[in-house]
Amino acid sequence: MKKSIKTVEIVRLFDTLNKAGYSRLSDNDRIKVWKTMRTMKPVVMKYDEDKKAASNDLMPQGDFILRYQKAQDYEKAEDKSTAKMTQEEYADFIKEFTSFANLVNKAIKELGNITAEIDVYPLDEEGFSRLMASNDWTMEQVLLIDDFITEN
Repeated sequence: MKKSIKTVEIVRLFDTLNKAGYSRLSDNDRIKVWKTMRTMKPVVMKYDEDKKAASNDLMPQGDFILRYQKAQDYEKAEDKSTAKMTQEEYADFIKEFTSFANLVNKAIKELGNITAEIDVYPLDEEGFSRLMASNDWTMEQVLLIDDFITEN
């Protein structure tokens, strides 16, 4: 069955299922989970690529990376007077970095809210119970999985 799901939810579901144990599932249910994950993987990979592209595209031009390295050195320096950056330069850079980080976070949030359609091969109640028995999940993880891969 097809389901339309926000990208960020697909990523969370994929990560949870990717780390899951399947020892108590039947072969048929293992295949259903595998097929569902296979349809999610391209969405997850595109999301990761888009996040990297957003970070690269939104990065300020010029010597931003050099100043970032100097800021890190400034933070680590016990004696700030020997740092390669003054306190004022550091403060200015932090403002610029915060603005950059906010832009990237906004872009990532927008990317995560894009709805994607995936094929879901649902598990019946017994299969889902066996999947839960194979893992030590939080209730949040159980509800996430239940919403997407069980028969409703």
